[in-house]
Amino acid sequence: SIPLSKRPALYELTFGDERVYIAYPVKWTGMFALLSLPISTYYLVWLILFTGLLIASLIILVTLCRLTSLIYEYRFSLLAKLRKALKKNQLKVHYQPIVDIQTGRWKGAEALLRWTHDGKAVTPHVFIPLAEKGRIIRQLTRWVCKQVVEDERTYLWALNDLYITINLSAHDVTDSDFPDFVEALL
Repeated sequence: SIPLSKRPALYELTFGDERVYIAYPVKWTGMFALLSLPISTYYLVWLILFTGLLIASLIILVTLCRLTSLIYEYRFSLLAKLRKALKKNQLKVHYQPIVDIQTGRWKGAEALLRWTHDGKAVTPHVFIPLAEKGRIIRQLTRWVCKQVVEDERTYLWALNDLYITINLSAHDVTDSDFPDFVEALL
């Protein structure tokens, strides 16, 4: 039995000599229930709750760090730099001659996209698959097409019977708007 002076008020946590008490009403009986725990168990419960809170906080922190990493990667990755280079017109088209083997004459050229980043050439084997994965390959192809037309108007027009080939990706071939784009460009 608990002395009256140490009896807990409703829902109030009360500490006794070696126990913790809480009283709450039991509706269906009209009586009060008294919960009593040893103080050591009470502290153990709080320790478990604190540990759970700490673990949850760490999980949230790790998740936020990963999200920050993904955002950083998106903004500052090679793909992000390629997007920026495309937007700022920092790509170049080089023309590889196509030669008639029988005559030895230059009869055409293949337009090849080239990218230099921080003074270093980035190989097409790296940035083309990256562009396909990053879904900007169609924009790159259209940029190349525009550049070829501009170069033809500027200095390639003087070469008679010269044709230019442009490599297309599967994404370009399946793009239903691409033929209209080419027609409008030409």
